[in-house]
Amino acid sequence: MLTVLGNSDVSVIYDVSPVLGSLLIIMFLVSIFFIIMNLFYAIVVSTLSDAKIEEDAKQKKKWAVLSDRLSETWKAMNRGGQLEKQIRGCVPGLYSRMLKRYKRLEERELARDESVRKKQLQIVLSDTSQKLGPANPVWGRRTKRQLATVQIEDK
Repeated sequence: MLTVLGNSDVSVIYDVSPVLGSLLIIMFLVSIFFIIMNLFYAIVVSTLSDAKIEEDAKQKKKWAVLSDRLSETWKAMNRGGQLEKQIRGCVPGLYSRMLKRYKRLEERELARDESVRKKQLQIVLSDTSQKLGPANPVWGRRTKRQLATVQIEDK
């Protein structure tokens, strides 16, 4: 026990047999070192496994809380699907402005779609005239540019 604590006299073993004594002393010190390191590793592994179990328990609690919140949110959204009716009943002016805005946005979107369709049709028509190649009557001629127009509104 004193040797483990480092308070022993190993010179007696060395005096009896210098080669075998020094070999025994080194083997003893190495084995004690490995035993102490093994104890240290066991303590560390045990502590880490306990911490992992605690973290897993905390994670399960957090997941349960999150799933509860999500289910409550889903229920509230299903009940809140009548938001348009509530706005219509409580704030009719705002509701009418919202409807007008949605209609304007829809009209703009339709106008954009129509202009895109016209451009695509124009591209298709110009492609058919290009297929004739040199036999095309407008081959080599420049197309007329449209003049810019300015509209002035009187208010």
